[in-house]
Amino acid sequence: MKIKNIVFSVLAGFITFIVFTGCDDIINADINEEFFIGPGQKAEIRDSGLEITFNRVIEDSRCPKGVECVWAGNGKVEISIHFPGEEDLLQDLNTNLEPKEKMAGKYKIRLVELQPYPEKSQEILPEKYRLKLIVEK
Repeated sequence: MKIKNIVFSVLAGFITFIVFTGCDDIINADINEEFFIGPGQKAEIRDSGLEITFNRVIEDSRCPKGVECVWAGNGKVEISIHFPGEEDLLQDLNTNLEPKEKMAGKYKIRLVELQPYPEKSQEILPEKYRLKLIVEK
């Protein structure tokens, strides 16, 4: 009997954890206001029907703090764009190269910043990245 109670408690706790941590996977953002999303997160843009998901960082060759470089480097990310009435789109955006923005219907999605900025001798784990985006009308 005690084992059943323990198993039930563990399962109930696990399900509660999954439900509440899953709530962070979707954020709501406003048009013309900057917002952050992390890997795997989806942003729903209010009053637009537009949804943006941060899939992954493709490359991060930005010159680290504390290092002298010949070139500033580039951060390249992949996002998914869902806009009603259009086919879903995978799009690469860049910090220093083009494209830095993408049109989706009448909205412009622009990469403002990729965080954190690299530092000398410190690796950035994929789950630590954050995109700062803005959707402009």
